[in-house]
Amino acid sequence: MMKSVRKKFLISLLSLFGILWGTSMMVSVYAPQYITPNWHYLLLLFTTVSAVIFRKAIDIRKKNDAHKMINFNMIATILKLIVYLTIIVIYVVNNPEDKITFIVTFLTYYLCFSFFETFMLVRNNNNKDE
Repeated sequence: MMKSVRKKFLISLLSLFGILWGTSMMVSVYAPQYITPNWHYLLLLFTTVSAVIFRKAIDIRKKNDAHKMINFNMIATILKLIVYLTIIVIYVVNNPEDKITFIVTFLTYYLCFSFFETFMLVRNNNNKDE
C-alpha cells in the first residue's frame, strides 16, 4: 500500500518537475528578463524539499496518529517558511540586481509546489484503502 502511494507521488513529482523545467527553460530562452538565471537551483530545492516532506508524512501516517500528522504538517510549514525567507533575504542582499526576477521565480515555484503537496496529501488521505 505505502509503496504504491510513494510510487504515485514520485511519478507525480517528477512530472511536475519536468513541466516546470521545460516551462522555465523556454522562459529563460525566450524571455530571460522574467526569470532568474538561477531558476534550476530553485527547482531542485523545491523538488527535494517536497520529496523529503512527503516521505516523512507517509511514515507518520503509517502510525495512524492524527495529532502527530497535524503537528508535523504545522512544523514543516513553519520551517519551510523560515528557510525559504532566509534564502530569499540572503540572495537579495547578495544579488540586488536580480532581486525581482528571483523573488517572482521563487514565489511561482513555491505556489506550484504548495498546491501540488496539498493536492497529493489530500488525495492520499482520501484514498486510505488504496
